[in-house]
Amino acid sequence: MRRKDKLKNIKKVNILLEMRKNILKEEPYHPNMPPPITAKKAQNKYLSGDSPELLGEKVWFHTNRHNINHKKNGAFGVYGRTKGGKKDSKSGIIGYTNDILLGGDINFDISLGYHKIIRTTKDAGEMAKRSQIVGVGGTVQELPKDPNIVKNSVASEEILYNPFVSDYFHTLDTKYKISGAEFLYAEYRPDGSYSLHAINPILEELPERDYCALGVPCSH
Repeated sequence: MRRKDKLKNIKKVNILLEMRKNILKEEPYHPNMPPPITAKKAQNKYLSGDSPELLGEKVWFHTNRHNINHKKNGAFGVYGRTKGGKKDSKSGIIGYTNDILLGGDINFDISLGYHKIIRTTKDAGEMAKRSQIVGVGGTVQELPKDPNIVKNSVASEEILYNPFVSDYFHTLDTKYKISGAEFLYAEYRPDGSYSLHAINPILEELPERDYCALGVPCSH
């Protein structure tokens, strides 16, 4: 192994060790934001990302647009996770959180076909026939003491999902899809913005048709 690669891997290992051994000291609930809008059958209105109800559990989460659009707490809705990595909604939503760190067997769950509909039709009736499912499944880990260490590490890649761009979660430059990761960290900020960070992600190059239209430099 080249010395450069070895040093890079050492940095990655140090970051992951830091994530595993440190607990977030401050409550991630944002006091300047109103309480979350919660479902009637929610088991918990709000939970810290590593609360006893979540820590070590296999879960599935997605962004909660009601809370994000109204700048309320609880940007991520957390459910149980099926063996196949899908949302388990039989017992209702577990609760809402502002930040969460997943590890273990992480999967990115996106409903097939919805992105094609949203790109090719303006028919509201057809859109209503299909519900969009976009979430991430994994095992809840202890939160990092300093999220910036995680987000700014050489092993971290900020990701997002945009159905107009790709059928998958992808990198910000829209050149790569995310097919896996060692950890996934989700954070909701007091200003109402949020971010998803894949740690040690598995990247696969996307076809140019997915990002050329956005002004990203292409080969043609």
